[in-house]
Amino acid sequence: MDLTPGGHQPMFSDDGSIVLSFNGEIYNFVELKAELEARGVRFRSRCDTEVLLRAYEYWGEDAFNKFNGMWAFTLWDARNRKLVASRDRFGVKPLYYTVVDGTWIFASEIKAILAYPGAFRGFDEQNVLEFLTSSLIDDDETTLFREIRSVPPSTYLILRDQQLTLRKFWTLRVDSPREKLPDRSLIEEFRSLLNDSVRLRLRSDVPIGTMLSGGLDSTSITALIREQSKRTDVGDSGLETEALQNFHHTFSACWPGWQNNEEAEIDFLCAKFDLLSHKVYPTGEVLADLLPKVMYSLEEPFETPTALVQFLLMREAKEHGVKVVLNGHGSDETLAGYPGFFVPPFLASLLLSGQPLKYLREHRAFRPSREWKNRRVPEELLRALVPASLRPRIDELLYAGEQQRITGGIFSAVKTPPMSRQAGVNTEASQDLSLLNSVLWLKFTEKILPMWLRMEDRVSMAWSVESRLPFMDYRLVEFAFNLSDDLKLKDGYTKYILRQAVQDILPERIVFNRVKQRFATPYGRWFRGAWRPMIEDLFAGSCAVQPYLDLPLFREKLQAYLAGNNAALDTNVLWRVINTEICLKTFSESKAAA
Repeated sequence: MDLTPGGHQPMFSDDGSIVLSFNGEIYNFVELKAELEARGVRFRSRCDTEVLLRAYEYWGEDAFNKFNGMWAFTLWDARNRKLVASRDRFGVKPLYYTVVDGTWIFASEIKAILAYPGAFRGFDEQNVLEFLTSSLIDDDETTLFREIRSVPPSTYLILRDQQLTLRKFWTLRVDSPREKLPDRSLIEEFRSLLNDSVRLRLRSDVPIGTMLSGGLDSTSITALIREQSKRTDVGDSGLETEALQNFHHTFSACWPGWQNNEEAEIDFLCAKFDLLSHKVYPTGEVLADLLPKVMYSLEEPFETPTALVQFLLMREAKEHGVKVVLNGHGSDETLAGYPGFFVPPFLASLLLSGQPLKYLREHRAFRPSREWKNRRVPEELLRALVPASLRPRIDELLYAGEQQRITGGIFSAVKTPPMSRQAGVNTEASQDLSLLNSVLWLKFTEKILPMWLRMEDRVSMAWSVESRLPFMDYRLVEFAFNLSDDLKLKDGYTKYILRQAVQDILPERIVFNRVKQRFATPYGRWFRGAWRPMIEDLFAGSCAVQPYLDLPLFREKLQAYLAGNNAALDTNVLWRVINTEICLKTFSESKAAA
């Protein structure tokens, strides 16, 4: 956060022994700078990059746990003859590496690594197939590309004399005493933390805006910004005050005529908070033309076409001079926003804890939601009762048939990935989490959020817009995973604590709306319309995905689907095949051209 030459990179220490290359933001750099200055450390700029450098000089690797932010950096420490690379706690910012003929290459984008001669060694077939069959590709440190890996979140690596060591600087701690506090105290503490998280992410010397839907997460962030703009004591750095004075812009995607269109709520909120509403109205034709460009930005396939829409929204922000936006990612995976994933383990835990009456009451309250299925409750009970070592086998027995039904047998000609890789829980504290929180943690660290974080970073950086995520503040995440289940799911409401925390600043029609509206697109209707020529052309000749599926069967089902048979092919599976094909072709052809 310093556009003067004092913030330029790479940044060197005073004696030249430390060289830093940094991508991201350290939001609490003001406080850290003050702490270091009190200890006698002198600064030559006002940027967070120098704070990171001086913090490492003073505390070494212990500095990483003091940072509140999103980051990926490499640092050469000449005095100790080592390279240090680190990534933030939850992987908001990407960091990749590979080795080519003894040369180590690090970058925040895979494209940058692929530009190095010899770095492209083909695709990781296991990961290609895993994405096609289950939509997973960001669930571990491997990537779509052979021998290119990502630095895991909350990790730093040390490279010395060609020897690599990886170390964790943060792990989730579970403190059960918090559950004994009164609900009102916890709700107030949550509001205070969220408010401070927003305050820190307003530190900017460029214009800011918000990504706004009609849902709870983005409207909460927007309302809190407006609430802070009424105060005179919001911050002491000057950056927050400047950002609040310049906050007028919101960016939204609208779909007139679609049942999930939230334009009316967006208009209502922007009128209430006196904000400028910038809307995009994506069409199938426009998005079809964008596909190759967006896939090049994403570098790896993505679960839904939503990335195309987010790409347009970031372009809209860029065109209106907004260089920083705040968005709501992380709330659903910490506060239980998806009924389909989180209501069944919640109900199962009530039965396991001997609360049948509460189970019946909550079952009745959540029953109107169509996202979750009754049969999932006994499945979650079974998973909870068997030893952890047997759960991958249980998952295979429970879901393999369902996966085969969804994919329509088009992958039956190849060896499908083992279910065991898809069943691990990435935390040392998993045994201390409730059944609901363990499912949330799995979605947060492996199954859902990592892919969305990759998408958010790539499409925002494609337009030189920085996306900041208040719900990803590590203090909020730690707080959320130490909450009892009934502060997340209660009386038929998801994200109960968030609703209680913001009910005084948001309209009741948003706070107490039980219907979960995902940030989605009506892409099912595009396949037979605007996208049909592209799809038919894509799979008419030789296909990059041919080694991974039964191509004749796929083509047969595709033609039946395009002719109007919805049962012939699942739309999610079709999308995965389409964007995998484009991704593989894009990077194969780019390397061939090079």
